[in-house]
Amino acid sequence: MLQWSGEHSAFAIEAFFKSNDSYEIARRQLCSHFGIRWISYGPRVNLIRSWVQRFPATASAMNIPRPGPSRSSRTPENIELVERSLRENVRLSIRKRAADCP
Repeated sequence: MLQWSGEHSAFAIEAFFKSNDSYEIARRQLCSHFGIRWISYGPRVNLIRSWVQRFPATASAMNIPRPGPSRSSRTPENIELVERSLRENVRLSIRKRAADCP
């Protein structure tokens, strides 16, 4: 799967507005402009729609990371719980091990 750059999304947004708000025409123009031989290899209409909808709010089509601390459950206490659980019973499945931990 191709990773779409900011240049791709900017072109798609511009093509969308120039084509009287047509996602499919914007998709075809993007594929033609960037030399994507098969339209099925181009970005999906839903992706172009999300770029267009995100653009007015953020002035960008790229994903913006959410603020705040990262959500990690990898704390020393949790690591110790998992290690203890492994020492007690190595053959216990992950699902049952997760159900047993508080």
